[in-house]
Amino acid sequence: MRPLGVETICVSVDPEHGPQIYKVDPAGQYLGYKACASGVKEAETTSQLEKSFKEKGSQHKEMNANETIQLALSTLQNV
Repeated sequence: MRPLGVETICVSVDPEHGPQIYKVDPAGQYLGYKACASGVKEAETTSQLEKSFKEKGSQHKEMNANETIQLALSTLQNV
């Protein structure tokens, strides 16, 4: 039987470095992300976020709060 594990996503805003997202898996490894997902449809959500970031990345600008909220809502609706 496999023991239960917890995956944690830590989000913070640092005045010096800006927004930070870290994902900690049950083994204790952690990675920094621009956007991440966790759960049943993690793969689909991650691919949707990557696609959206590639489209935004071609414009070479950071997203404001309203654009971030719209991206989150559209990703939730599509997945």
